[in-house]
Amino acid sequence: MFRRCRAEDRGFTIIEVMVAVLLLAIGLLAAVSLVDAANRGTSTNDGRAGATNLARRVLEAAHLVPYASLTPTGSAAAIQSIAPDLATSGSGWTVRRQGFRYTLTLNECAVDDPADGLGVHTDSSLFCSDSTGTGTADSAPQDYKRLSLSVQWPGAGRTQTVKEAAIVGPSND
Repeated sequence: MFRRCRAEDRGFTIIEVMVAVLLLAIGLLAAVSLVDAANRGTSTNDGRAGATNLARRVLEAAHLVPYASLTPTGSAAAIQSIAPDLATSGSGWTVRRQGFRYTLTLNECAVDDPADGLGVHTDSSLFCSDSTGTGTADSAPQDYKRLSLSVQWPGAGRTQTVKEAAIVGPSND
């Protein structure tokens, strides 16, 4: 015959099961969201680390280029000839590394150091914007060159940028 269930012997109601499933689903969605955010952060950091390493590699290679070859229009080609791993792969100066496509922009300008006197700047476009003073005391006004490098890559829904700079003196001829 049938035995009557007591109230404490009954199972879960459908509403209790639905609430438990809903709570588990919310917890799983939160965990998946955290993993997705962590992956995006890792990708952004990998891109930044790659861009920083690439920028340092370019500026280290610039120290191997003869001083006279570091010109506003020829610096990138001179660096690429010294370091073939920095050769372009596409239009402009682009380098592919570790799944990222980096676009490099190199600017070079000369600095007339006032410590040895200022000279005549016959072509002012060669000099940095903060090297505006002129004089007649220095017969060789290009005392050193400042290289500024910008490395850009697409990431996290926008263009990411790393900037590095270096000073190169005439002693690397």
